[in-house]
Amino acid sequence: LTRSKSWWRNYTLQELEALVDEAHAFGMRVSAHAYDAEPSVKNAVLAGVDNIDHGIYLNEEIVQLMKERETSLSPTLITIKMMYEKGSEHPLRIPDYEERAKETWALHKKSVQMAHEAGIKVGLSTDANMGYDLMGNNAWELEILVDLGMSNMEAIMAATSVNAEIMDLDNRLGTLEEGKLADLIIVDLDPLKDISVLTQHSNIKLVMLGGEPVINKIG
Repeated sequence: LTRSKSWWRNYTLQELEALVDEAHAFGMRVSAHAYDAEPSVKNAVLAGVDNIDHGIYLNEEIVQLMKERETSLSPTLITIKMMYEKGSEHPLRIPDYEERAKETWALHKKSVQMAHEAGIKVGLSTDANMGYDLMGNNAWELEILVDLGMSNMEAIMAATSVNAEIMDLDNRLGTLEEGKLADLIIVDLDPLKDISVLTQHSNIKLVMLGGEPVINKIG
């Protein structure tokens, strides 16, 4: 989805290994922007990255490798979906991107389904703010994850506890537990029955950040 070829290699395996080793030595996690199964995703996983961003063109071999290496996936599904559904309405419309997005969408969904079915951690991710999916609309990806086979609770966990694990912040975020930051939203409908409840801003009655209300529509 760039003007270069998505399978072109930016780094050798040895370069990636050095980058990952140095980052891990400082206690940092590594996420790789990678589209194609080979060589980009494969080399990134072999090098020891912790997470793959995008992973659009996965195959069964790479999915199995990711599972073995415990590599998670941040698929950014909403970006591709919005490119082909809403791209023509965007003021900075790029027709070339629209056409590629249409061709890519089916393959991207299949990749995420394979990863989820294999038990790979799949987080909610948006690639915002690249112009097609704006900040604040990240909940739209919840609907896509459910359409691809996740239960409503699995999709919610992808946005909360799983994402916290991917970012290595699960000791502070992701679940409602004593000692963790109270970052939460309150809605007046049940997202376990209808996940789209979370995509409608009007349904959100309370937003708390670190235990302090930042939006309060209750009472």
